Amino acid sequence: MNRFTGLRLTRPRSGQTGASAVEFAFVFPIMLAVAYGGIVYAYIYVLQQSINFAAQQGAQAAVSVVPISTGTNPAAATASAQLASATAAINNTLAWLPTSQKGRLSIPSNAAGCNATSGTFAVQVNFNTAGLFATFNLPDNLGSFPYMPASLLACAVAFT
Repeated sequence: MNRFTGLRLTRPRSGQTGASAVEFAFVFPIMLAVAYGGIVYAYIYVLQQSINFAAQQGAQAAVSVVPISTGTNPAAATASAQLASATAAINNTLAWLPTSQKGRLSIPSNAAGCNATSGTFAVQVNFNTAGLFATFNLPDNLGSFPYMPASLLACAVAFT
């Protein structure tokens, strides 16, 4: 007897004993997929914002370089110094990345993906996301989960 109510506690009906296990088996994979997708997409968002900020910092560092006016090709020397300054600023900004992910970064010297005009300096940062997280192929050719872009791209253009 239950000492609080004076009633006897009874067991659930025999037809309901496995219902919670079946419900768990259906709901758990969905909840796990939602949690995993949230973590993956949050990290991708942080990466995209970080490389955007790094590109901006690189462009600012590049335009702070004093133009070189001596030598055989001062324009090329200035461009080289600007690229070196931008690369150093980008690497310093993204120093929080794990060592295994720093190899996924590339900083092209020509910034072909950016819309740069004359009188500007463009910085482009690429991050290769292939194989960064495990993806699962969905049945019936529905694609993969979570969907991941092949690479992340950030551009920054500053006036010189």
